[in-house]
Amino acid sequence: MDPPRTYRVGSFVLDLGRGALSACGGTEIPLRRKSFSLLRLLVENAGRLMTRETIMAALWPNIFVTDESLTQCVRDVRRALGNESRHLLRTIPGRGYIFEPEAVRHESDVSSQVIDLHAVRANETARLHTRVLPRGNETAYIPDGAGRHRVSHERSVRLSVRVMPLHSLHGSDAQERLAQSVTGDIVTDLNRHLKRLALADVQVLFNDERLAQSRPSFPDNHSDYVLRGGVRGTHPPSLNLQLLNAESGVCLWAERCELDRRRAVMARLLFDASLVLVSDVGRRIEALSRSDLTPQDLLLRGQALLLRLDTPTNRYQALRCFEQALGTRPDLVGAKLGLAHLLTAQLTHGWSRTVEHDEARAEVLLMDAFQSDSDIPAAHGIRGTLRRLQGRLDEARIDLELAIDRAPYFAMAASSSV
Repeated sequence: MDPPRTYRVGSFVLDLGRGALSACGGTEIPLRRKSFSLLRLLVENAGRLMTRETIMAALWPNIFVTDESLTQCVRDVRRALGNESRHLLRTIPGRGYIFEPEAVRHESDVSSQVIDLHAVRANETARLHTRVLPRGNETAYIPDGAGRHRVSHERSVRLSVRVMPLHSLHGSDAQERLAQSVTGDIVTDLNRHLKRLALADVQVLFNDERLAQSRPSFPDNHSDYVLRGGVRGTHPPSLNLQLLNAESGVCLWAERCELDRRRAVMARLLFDASLVLVSDVGRRIEALSRSDLTPQDLLLRGQALLLRLDTPTNRYQALRCFEQALGTRPDLVGAKLGLAHLLTAQLTHGWSRTVEHDEARAEVLLMDAFQSDSDIPAAHGIRGTLRRLQGRLDEARIDLELAIDRAPYFAMAASSSV
């Protein structure tokens, strides 16, 4: 007997055939592909304890990702389920997650009910707005101008990087161990650097051949970029890295340096690579139709615009991106910090025409960001700059020192643009 294709989950409908999560009124709730896969895995195993290791093996087979990737997917699922997530999805500290079994029902007729509901509301939906494409490779149904449904297979731009294992170009055991150690540093540090710079959802994947035999076979996980390289020499050893577009194979960035001061060298290299990645993602997002942009797309494009030459046009476009992202996702911390950054820059350079209003709004945005996460280097850097402008020098020094201590390259980049 085939497994059920549709579930009633609390007041929601999880339609596996359409790859969609819908509210009771038929409104489709956007979920990234991995987050949808997590929800499906939990629902199909409702009542069972799903350890983090089991989930990561199912969602990211044969590759290494940090715990933050799973944590972000859990956040997405909880956000999609809203207040009901409190009793639907339980966290077992130190062990994993359990989905409430009594809240899950199999329904064979739910799918047709949802489709009919979409058909009834199609003309109204098409007249009012175009639905945002869900992220990932899955098909999305979007009302066109005539009220009918057209099918789109377009995949949203993602900030997803696959790190290939570095190898020694000399083949000695010592060199191979060094290459493995440097690869581990790259995976960890690149993930952290990209999150600090983009303030958006990022994914750093690691191809580890050693995991291939210990995990089951699942479909390949696509990444938009590939980072590869090698180690050579001994006194001191040198590192070369290349960042490629995964689809075209075009080399976007390449660097070679000596590893005599390894930590400082790695920080500079990965900062440079992160700048290139965010800038290229922003360029690719610009080529998409504006009606297809998700809040994450808008956030990434806004951050990419901040890295460009500081002109009134770029500032205005970045501000629009952050405002539109917050209009759809009021909880998006990266968009709040992007706006706070722009408002503080206007105040600093004397461009603001409504000084008191811009200062007050920047304060509110920063306060909201700190309530979500009190340890974001960019937030400390922006608030430190605002405090310095206000003449509150002791507070400014504390914030700026915290920003530099946690992320020196990013703090210097933020201060130079503000």
